[in-house]
Amino acid sequence: MNNFSKKIGLETMIPLILIILLFSYFISYNQLRKKILIVHSYYKDYSWVIDLNDGLSSVLNNQDSLKIEYYYMDTKRDTDERHKEREGIEVRRLIDSLQPDVVIAFDDDAQNYVTQYYLNNPSISFVFSGVNGEPNDYNFHKASNVTGILERLPMQATHDAIIEIAKRKNLPFPVRAQHISSSNLVTVKLNDESLRNYKNWEEVKIVPSRLVSTFSEWKKAILDAQQNADFILISNCREITHSEINHTLVPSTEIMKWTLANTQIPVIGLNNFIVDEGAPLAISPSGYEQGAVAARMALKIIYDNIPANKIPVYVPKQFIVSMNPKLMEKFSMKLPEIYHAFARVAQKHLSEMEETP
Repeated sequence: MNNFSKKIGLETMIPLILIILLFSYFISYNQLRKKILIVHSYYKDYSWVIDLNDGLSSVLNNQDSLKIEYYYMDTKRDTDERHKEREGIEVRRLIDSLQPDVVIAFDDDAQNYVTQYYLNNPSISFVFSGVNGEPNDYNFHKASNVTGILERLPMQATHDAIIEIAKRKNLPFPVRAQHISSSNLVTVKLNDESLRNYKNWEEVKIVPSRLVSTFSEWKKAILDAQQNADFILISNCREITHSEINHTLVPSTEIMKWTLANTQIPVIGLNNFIVDEGAPLAISPSGYEQGAVAARMALKIIYDNIPANKIPVYVPKQFIVSMNPKLMEKFSMKLPEIYHAFARVAQKHLSEMEETP
């Protein structure tokens, strides 16, 4: 009987010991895993965020030794200052409890309400991405724990596309281009500043911008552009209200539909989602590049033990061409076939890029 009891005891104890050991291993493994927190200023289904996440996944998908968490602040749809402040507090609470090794913070709101609170914190490194402002605007140049990739409009590519279209339309040079966009978005104002400060427009004259807040102001700007410009540049037509009294927002697709019905001159978007909203062409920054470069920087910090401030801030080199062929034809916007090929390929072949950073 005793032998039988011992046999039963061993048969029970050995699996139990193995389970305990396995459980202990997984606990230790999870504790030792490096942690990355990814903070998005905007919401998960936003086209820009989808591109950013695709770029991240291309680098991080096979990193089984990492623990990765996401947080979406949703400050694109809810732009109220109180909402931004609340979201900033929530992210900071998450950082303080999670204690990630690296935080990848996307777009300017995340820098304003999160990253700036941890400058020179020796235990957490930050990688910014999708930032339209300058690093100095956030005091990143003084921080030992911050690096990242800037977001910049591809001015040279936009210039070249304007020149190509103008030549095929036999327009007299210099051709005039006017930026018309929402005045209610900080990123638009930053884009407008960089657009006006660009030095190599050459045969393109940038006429004074029209940044507006209401639909009636938008309509007037578009109609005025028919005499004042040869091209309309749009970086964003969201956050446009019906009027100064009615503060409900006009859907961007409705704004674009009205715009195309009331313009004879070509419209070029400065973000790829402008084509999704109804424009014929967009030359835009690559969200895929922004995500992939930020992920590579995070891995350098984690695996190569390189301090964040020793990794140079990266200036983007890639851009995206998006097209609606039928609308391109309607506005006689003819471009070389390489543009069409680039639009078809889109941005999914980052593997063909140089290894960055």
